[in-house]
Amino acid sequence: MGGTARHDRGLAGDVAATPDGKDLDHCIQCGMCTATCPVAEAVPGFSPRQIVARTILDLADELLASDEIWYCARCQQCVASCRKNIRPADIITAIRTEALRRGNRDTAGARHTMAFLSDLGGKGKLNEALLTFRTLRWSTFKMIPYAMRMLARGKIPPPIVKEIEGMDEVQALIEEFRK
Repeated sequence: MGGTARHDRGLAGDVAATPDGKDLDHCIQCGMCTATCPVAEAVPGFSPRQIVARTILDLADELLASDEIWYCARCQQCVASCRKNIRPADIITAIRTEALRRGNRDTAGARHTMAFLSDLGGKGKLNEALLTFRTLRWSTFKMIPYAMRMLARGKIPPPIVKEIEGMDEVQALIEEFRK
């Protein structure tokens, strides 16, 4: 999952070296991505333009350890509005991948991704009953009133998940991803 020499290029170089980040240096910082982003409208301070700018400026420590890179919903509005066709959502995906490669896994988004991957690698499908706890940890307990209403309506998935057929194929795909 990437050696130490990989970091010699800095964050911008590492992101630009990926298929998702290949057009990073073409961004003209016009702000259309943020102007059309529904997450930016709902989450104060979220800005795809600023995420791209901080990547170009190599502000890796601050950016890769933030929850902000995990807020993107990948709706592709930024891609549709980008005048330079740089695909900001894909660049954010490359940044997320780089965060995981560099060991930044203590944000809710990173924990969610790792729990998702662990579930798929273990049984071939998600354990939805435990995914929220594995993502949000102890703050999940604030949601107990909602969980009780869901339980009363039969909407809580079972906590025990059976393994799917073809797990060897799923595990081979995961191993390919980890390379």
